[in-house]
Amino acid sequence: MTVCEILPDMSSRILIICKYLLSESVMPDAYTAQIDDPISWLSLGFKVAPFTNTHTNDHLFFKSQALISTLNKLCTLDTSDTCATLLVGEKGCGKTTCLRALNKIRSHYKTIMLSGTPGLNPMNLLKSALENRMEIGRNPTTEDCIQILKSLSTSKQQIRLLIDDADQLPQKSISLIRKMASIQPNGSHLQFVLCMDKKKTPEDVSGDAQLKTQMICLENLTRLETEKYLALKLQQSPDNKRFPMIPKEYIDKLYQRTRGNLFNINTDAAKSLPDFLQIQEAPKQTVEIDYYRYLPLALIPLIALTATLIQKSAYPKPAPMLKIEQTMHQQTPPSSRQISRLLYVLSQPELKSGHS
Repeated sequence: MTVCEILPDMSSRILIICKYLLSESVMPDAYTAQIDDPISWLSLGFKVAPFTNTHTNDHLFFKSQALISTLNKLCTLDTSDTCATLLVGEKGCGKTTCLRALNKIRSHYKTIMLSGTPGLNPMNLLKSALENRMEIGRNPTTEDCIQILKSLSTSKQQIRLLIDDADQLPQKSISLIRKMASIQPNGSHLQFVLCMDKKKTPEDVSGDAQLKTQMICLENLTRLETEKYLALKLQQSPDNKRFPMIPKEYIDKLYQRTRGNLFNINTDAAKSLPDFLQIQEAPKQTVEIDYYRYLPLALIPLIALTATLIQKSAYPKPAPMLKIEQTMHQQTPPSSRQISRLLYVLSQPELKSGHS
């Protein structure tokens, strides 16, 4: 069938089908994985996939030894007398998470977190720091930088800029930071924390011996921390579901593939880990009343009544005690038993009132 023989109503349908097939053929693998992976975890009973790299939650925040050590070093910036600090590491090791944690820590400095983009030129960078309180030219000069630092000193303000993906900054912004560090090397009023990949560190900031800068490196997870991280994420399983221990062979291979990188661990575990998990149903806790357990309590009154009847039948009612008058008309001396009976009778209230 040629194109001229296709009917008008069929041509619109064919066009829609071709567009659908074209979209399916160019769909990236990452997007397909984002659609298929949650389905496997949902089939296991999870409401949300435990391993994800989205930044809208705290899935990436894991208190590894490297992260704690890095945060401790960053917390000393208030007294480190350093203007520019470079936070470097592999992509996906948790540098952004570290910056977010630093942004929430109390400090003498007012922290402002920015995302490094090619559009963050020197003018926009300084406007973000000063919150548009001063007019700044497109290309700030050295005199402009001095006036900005004097303004901060006069108002007794201390500002710290946390710039994520600082390797995306234009060269002019890097030169501005270098200029600020040379004018104010101790960072008493303006500090910069540049978060970037280790392979993309600018040499004009890190390689200048005249500038007082420091470099903090965030390392990946260790083999043991990787195992703990996987176990921690699986604790998000729903109720009445429990997973067996992850095989050590799987953890070893996962660590070899990811080298402890958090981003790679989440990506790899989201696809490969469900095949190694078998959900075991936890025994249901049913509330059943054990009536035989409480049967002796119900028989206590009956047992007490039976014991009373048996006691009365075995021990008949004692003979009535002698009257006082009979005891008085006796010719022989009363025995000790009669005297005790007489004393008992006299001790009764009704007899006391009758012979008073």
